[in-house]
Amino acid sequence: MTRRFLFLIAVLLWANIDIAIGQEPSIRFIDGSGKTLLQVKVTVQEGITYIPIDAIDALPNLKTQYIGITRRLTIEFRGKKIYLRVGSSSVTLEGTDQTISISEPLKIINGQPMLPVLFFMEILPQAYSLDVDYTPILQRIRMTERTSSIPGLPALSNGQENEFLLVIDPGHGGVDTGSRGNTGILEKNVVLNLAKQIEALCQQNQIRVLLTRNGDFERRSIERTQIANQNGGKLFLSLHCNSSFSPKMEGIRVYINNSSGRLQSKHQENVINGTPQSGQIKVLSQEAFLEQSRQFALLLQNRLELLADSLVPLTELPLVTLSNVYMPAVLVEIGYLSSEADEVRLADPNSLASMATVIVETIQTYITAANSAGEAVDGR
Repeated sequence: MTRRFLFLIAVLLWANIDIAIGQEPSIRFIDGSGKTLLQVKVTVQEGITYIPIDAIDALPNLKTQYIGITRRLTIEFRGKKIYLRVGSSSVTLEGTDQTISISEPLKIINGQPMLPVLFFMEILPQAYSLDVDYTPILQRIRMTERTSSIPGLPALSNGQENEFLLVIDPGHGGVDTGSRGNTGILEKNVVLNLAKQIEALCQQNQIRVLLTRNGDFERRSIERTQIANQNGGKLFLSLHCNSSFSPKMEGIRVYINNSSGRLQSKHQENVINGTPQSGQIKVLSQEAFLEQSRQFALLLQNRLELLADSLVPLTELPLVTLSNVYMPAVLVEIGYLSSEADEVRLADPNSLASMATVIVETIQTYITAANSAGEAVDGR
């Protein structure tokens, strides 16, 4: 019996190994709504991912032409051409003397011309009005129209971008541990870790940051609000982990404060019956920033979905945490510590680093859009 059992296990292991070996890596191209535009097989060589140029012809509005004699590739996208040569790090734009440098050049692999995946992140955003995000873990590239301005964002005057202050509010602290995972991981530590990573990245990008707590100590809600308001914050980001009695509940959630009690989302739209009673939280100054909070939340929702490979709900409802913050404010539940999958993800330093990067990139987009709105106002 034992021998038969061991033999069966060996067969199953070999089958799984064989399947894994047989699988070819691929990359999926998606648009801003998450719709798959194209999925292509890729080649990984010396740690660099390459995409065959024949495959990307299937992308909408894109054509390629490769001439073997000159080893030159022409890519036409939306009627505009760019030129590359095998082995060259320079990319030329049609009708101009302008060149763009690429980290890894066009390469011939097994007799086939292939583009490094970095081409899409380094060249397309400069040559076309596109924002391109690549998520290596999910092997996914998302291409979206670049937003020059966002309705409802405050227009920053000249020099005000240097005064921009991001206030990060890591939830809980001290004896208030927040949620606890099955392995003992604590919400207060996870969100503080993420907040410090966001802070470090912001400082590298000349974005001023203030943490409502920078260590393991307790902060009352009123103290967090006072820190944000009295220091003239321009954006308030509250970080928390979620928990549920159901282990099936998982994923990231984004919330903004809406005193009317409406639940609104690009993925769902419901209304809570009734209106806020006199005993409920009354939104004072924060209500004036509802539209700005919504616009930042939408940006963040879209970017976080790159990490989640699933929908990230955006919900609006009365929130004590945000109700008295006098600036655009968003609360992010970064995952469920009651979920085994989320707990593993939140305990992974690389996963938190990726989330911090996405959040900082979203903040940069927010500031840039506000600057553009300011330029439009000045140009009137």
